[in-house]
Amino acid sequence: MANFEKSPGCHDVSVEIQSAKASAHHLLNKTLTFKVWVKRSNSINKVLTSDESVIYQKSERNGSSGHLYDLDIEANDGDIEQHAEHELILTVYRRLFLLSFAFNLTALILAVTGQFPYAEKEAALFSVGNILALVLWRNEAFLRCVFWLAVKVLGRSWVPLPLKTATTSFLQSVGGIHSGCGISSIMWLSYSLVQNLNHPETTSPEMRGLASLILGLLLISSVAAFPLVRLVSERFHRFTGLCALALLWVFVILSAAYIPAEKSYRLRGSALAKKQDFWFTLFITFLIILLWLTVRRVPVQVSGDPSLINEHMMFAGAVGDINKSLVSDPAKYLYTSCAQFTGLPYLINMYNKVVVVAKGSGICVFLSFMLEPCPTEVYVIWVATAIEKNFGDDIVKKIKSYPSEKMIIHDTAFSGRPNVPQMTVEAVRKWGAEVAIVNSNLSESRDVVNGCKAARIPAFGTIWDS
Repeated sequence: MANFEKSPGCHDVSVEIQSAKASAHHLLNKTLTFKVWVKRSNSINKVLTSDESVIYQKSERNGSSGHLYDLDIEANDGDIEQHAEHELILTVYRRLFLLSFAFNLTALILAVTGQFPYAEKEAALFSVGNILALVLWRNEAFLRCVFWLAVKVLGRSWVPLPLKTATTSFLQSVGGIHSGCGISSIMWLSYSLVQNLNHPETTSPEMRGLASLILGLLLISSVAAFPLVRLVSERFHRFTGLCALALLWVFVILSAAYIPAEKSYRLRGSALAKKQDFWFTLFITFLIILLWLTVRRVPVQVSGDPSLINEHMMFAGAVGDINKSLVSDPAKYLYTSCAQFTGLPYLINMYNKVVVVAKGSGICVFLSFMLEPCPTEVYVIWVATAIEKNFGDDIVKKIKSYPSEKMIIHDTAFSGRPNVPQMTVEAVRKWGAEVAIVNSNLSESRDVVNGCKAARIPAFGTIWDS
């Protein structure tokens, strides 16, 4: 029986593989064939009816929902609104950002005031150190190890639930460290550049020019990382970062070879090996190259008929430029990495009982937990429109093979839009789950998460940094 990879953190894709060992073997030998099923809205006309064997949640009204103030929970409207505003302002992501930035700012102030001589002398090194930290907390291989270790250590019944939820919050929001270190690297490099301009005899014009270029690229990369800009410039964010890394290598080599007294360059291997920023830059480069070494070009067959799927499946909702292109311009090959990112769904393995909430194609992230044995008891709420029409008989049959007593499916085509936050709170209480995990769009995930937390139920969902 095929095993489903339990680690995808994406919103629209789930991959079925025969086994982890077999998949790696196929990928490394470039013989793996993915059959990609792209869900099409006009493929099937039948709509599910309420007499199906799975449980369908019917709404008492057809109006809009997803709104916190309809919740029948032990909290008044003011409490829920105040809680939602507090969560929005002081998210774990922002706390981690502020923590990493405040740590660096404190060190910088001490350096400027002469209380931290080492940092005052090695400001550029502190900038490179922050670049290393931001790359590390965005590296899929490193995070996969961290997630695996968290599940192995904390995924035991006797571990306190608050420790598990705190770890989940931290791991979901480590992007805050990435961002905080990014801003801090700019801050340290700016300080170093000011020092060099005030004391030009310690560096060469080439070194100051390179530092200025690196600073400019880091600024551009940081701006490109803002949520509204990042939607259209993720590649630009990465490209400028790689350019900055290339220039950083030149800067490190020149700084190791420069002799201020002679105002000339003479590179010696021993001098380079003694420089800490050389080893930092080498490790940064290793982390980046490591992932590219796992990328393989594999043949794919795109089909709108899920019955053609054999043993390898990528389920893609036609949302977003890349997924839509699978419909408009079917690919013959796709690039995939053997070291895939382990996201929030993987942390389900840390808990004893979990309610997962998905909207539309968001169900694909949880398919592995539904179709393969899992030590965690997973209960499912799936809200979608015209399910059989949009997702096809094969996927629906696979989902319906899951125990009906552990699943609620709400088809908005005949039941209207549900109150998902209230549905989730009631389901968690009914099934005695420890936590709820939501995979929907940002606003709806926020509603469900805040509704659960107002009811004192731990919950996690999509964040803008997902």
